[in-house]
Amino acid sequence: MTDRSNLLSFVVGQISERLVPIGLRIKGVEVTQGIQYFDSLSHLTDPADRGPDNSVTLVADKPAWVRVYVQPGPLGSVPSVTGTITVQRPGRLAWDDVATLSPGGWTSVDAVSTLTYAQERGSLLRSLNFVVARELMRGRLRLVTRIRVGTGPVRDEQVIEIDASLLQTLRVRGVPIRYWGKDAAGNDVQLPEPGLAQFQTSLAWACLTYPVSATPSVTLAGTFTWSEALTGTATNGGCSTGWNDLNFWLGIAKLADGNRPGLVYLGLLPSGIPVGGVTGCGAPGAVAAARDTDGVAVAHEMGHFLGFTHAPCGPVGTSADPNYPAYEPYDTSANRVASIGEYGLDVSNGTVYPPNTARDFMSYCGPPWTSLYHYGKLLYEEHFDPRFVGSRPRYLDDFVDYVPQLIPELNLPDPPWWVGRPRLEQEPVISILGTLDVDGTVQVRSVARVQAIAAVERSTPTRLRAELVDEAGGVLARGVVHALEGFGGCGCGGGCGTSDSALPVTFQALLPDVAPGAALRIVEGAQERWRREATEGPGQPKLETAGVEDEELVVRWQVEGERGVEHWVRWSDDDGATWRALHVGGPEREIRTPVHVLPSGEVHVHVVIHDGFLTQISDAVRVSVPARSPEVAILHPRDGEALSARAPLRLWGMATSSDGSLVDPRDCRWLIDGRDAATGHDVWLECPSEGWHECRLVAHDDNGEANRSVEFAVTSDGSRPRWPRGWDGPAGSRPL
Repeated sequence: MTDRSNLLSFVVGQISERLVPIGLRIKGVEVTQGIQYFDSLSHLTDPADRGPDNSVTLVADKPAWVRVYVQPGPLGSVPSVTGTITVQRPGRLAWDDVATLSPGGWTSVDAVSTLTYAQERGSLLRSLNFVVARELMRGRLRLVTRIRVGTGPVRDEQVIEIDASLLQTLRVRGVPIRYWGKDAAGNDVQLPEPGLAQFQTSLAWACLTYPVSATPSVTLAGTFTWSEALTGTATNGGCSTGWNDLNFWLGIAKLADGNRPGLVYLGLLPSGIPVGGVTGCGAPGAVAAARDTDGVAVAHEMGHFLGFTHAPCGPVGTSADPNYPAYEPYDTSANRVASIGEYGLDVSNGTVYPPNTARDFMSYCGPPWTSLYHYGKLLYEEHFDPRFVGSRPRYLDDFVDYVPQLIPELNLPDPPWWVGRPRLEQEPVISILGTLDVDGTVQVRSVARVQAIAAVERSTPTRLRAELVDEAGGVLARGVVHALEGFGGCGCGGGCGTSDSALPVTFQALLPDVAPGAALRIVEGAQERWRREATEGPGQPKLETAGVEDEELVVRWQVEGERGVEHWVRWSDDDGATWRALHVGGPEREIRTPVHVLPSGEVHVHVVIHDGFLTQISDAVRVSVPARSPEVAILHPRDGEALSARAPLRLWGMATSSDGSLVDPRDCRWLIDGRDAATGHDVWLECPSEGWHECRLVAHDDNGEANRSVEFAVTSDGSRPRWPRGWDGPAGSRPL
C-alpha cells in the first residue's frame, strides 16, 4: 500500500471516529457455494418459495463466498466500511480460531440506505466479500464477522454457524470418443479422443453448479470410435437419430464395463465434431454424452442421466418437469421461464446470477445456472457417494453405513438420516439391447452374456418382458424391458417416453444367465414380439498380441471359425475379479487405443466375442503399462476468459499421476506470466493488473513433470477486453 493510501485510510478512520453514529450495523451475512437463501421475504412473493437465511445446504471441500451486507445509521451513507471474518471450529470446551479472513477484491464498501434489494444483492460492489477456502469448508464452523470504518474500532459484530459436513463427490466413468468421419465441409477428418485432463476440465462447470466437492473423481473406460456427424434434428426435447445411435453404443460400453452402480457414465466427443441443434444427449440411468469443453451441456446431460427432465423454458415440448416451481415474481404458472429462484453466485469468479434473468441449466434458456429446485434434488444423490465428514466421529459414519445391513427390519427412512446404500455385486446376466420402432416393431441390436450389475437405473419399465426359455417353452429366466428415454441438450426440443407417440426408443433388459437355453424372446402379455433361436455359439477367441507399442495398447486376436459379430476388449487390475471396458466394436480383429486410458502397472487383458445369443471369452494376457508423467488440468481460469479486477483470482486445477492418484499439492506449482505465484490444487490470490496474462500449472511426481497453460484477461468489471489476445503492445506491455 502506498503512503498516500495509508494517509487516506487514516484520515477516513479519524473522521469516522467523530462523525459516524453507532447506528452502522451488519444487515446480514450470506454464505453461498452456488445459490443461497438470503432475506427471501424481500423478493419472493410466494411464501412457499421462501427459506430461512443460509438454509441451502453447504457441502464439504468446496470454497464458499461470504457476502456481508452493511446498513448505515441516520446519516444515510457511510464510506469505506471494511471488516474481517474469524473462522472457528468446535474445540474441547469452546470454539477455536482457525483463520482470519480479509475481504477479497475491493476491500471496502459504502453503506448506503437508498439501495433496492435487487441493487444490493445483484452487485458485489454492494457487499464485503470473503472467500472461505475449500480446506476450511469441512464440518461445523462459526463465522465471527466484525465491521469497522477505515482503521477505526469495531462498529458491529455478528456470529453465525454453518455446517459443511455433507461430502459429495462427482464420480464420473468417462468414455473418450474419437471421431473419424466428415467435417462440416464434407472432408474426411480424424479428431483424437479427449483425455483425462479434458474430462476434468469439462466437468468444472458441473462442480460449480452441483452440490459436490471441488475435486471430481474421473476414471476412463477405454476408447470408442465414432464416424457419424451428429447434425440431425429432433423435436419435443428428444435426441436426434445420430445421438440416439451413439448412446446405444455407449450403453454397450457401459455393459462391457460391468454396468457399475454409483457412477455417472459420460461419453465425451472432440469439440470439432459437426453437430446440429442437438449438442448433447442423456438418458436416465443409462449414459450421457456431450462435446469436450461444453461444460454447460455436460452438466445438462448428466442431469438427464441422474433422472431430471427439462426445466420449463424454451422448446422443451412435453418433456418439461411439471413439478418445477414457478418462483414468483420472476416466473408464473402461465408463462414459464425456469427462473433459478434465488441469487446464484459463481464461486470461481464472483459472477452474480439474479433470479429475474438467470435460467435453470436443465432448460433451453439462458444465462444458465443452478436453481433452488435442482440443487436441492442433487443433495444426498447416491451417485455422489454422500457421507458426513468433519465434526462427527468416524465410528458414527460406520454406524450410519452398516446398521441398515445389520438390522434390516428397522426399515430406516430415506436420507438425510441415512445415506448408506446396499452394495450391489456383479453376477452373470444376459443383456438385450435394442429399439422399439415407431410402428411397434421390436429390433434387438445386441445380445451379450456378461458379469455385470443386474440393474437398469432410473429408466422407465415397459409392459414388455424378456425371457430365456428351454426347448419345451418353459421360462428359465425373466427380466423387465426398460425404456432408456433419451433427452437432447441445449437447443433441440422435448423427450421421449414409452407411449406410442414417443417412439422410437432404445430399450434394455437384464435377466439372469442361468443356462444356455433354447431361445430368447420378448413378450407383451401372451403375445410374442421378438424371438431368437439358440446358435452353435461364436468361435473361441485366441489372443495373438497384447502389448504397448508407441504409446498405444495394441491387441490382436483370431476367432475360431470366424464366428462372431461383436467384440469387447476388457482389462482388469485385480487378477480378473472384475473387468472394465477398453474397447467395443464389430467383427474386426485388432484394436489400437491410447495407453493413457489405463493406469500404470500390471493389468490383464482379454477379448469377449458375441454372436447374438452366446458369448465366448479368451484367456487373459498380462500387460505391463509403463508409468507416465502426470496429467494436468486447469479448471479455472478458463482459456480466453475475462475476469474482474474487483474479485480475487482463483487458481483451480488437478494433477493426476499415471496410477490414478492425485499429485501431492506441494508438487503443483502455479506461475503467472512466468513468475511463481502459488502452490496447491486450489488457491486464491489478489487479481493481477488489467491486461492479458498467462497462467501455467506445473506438476511433478516420481515419473516426470508436466504442465498446462491458459491465457486470461483482467478488466475493471470482467467485460470482454478491447485488445486481441496475445497483443503485447510497446515495450512488452499487455494493456486492454
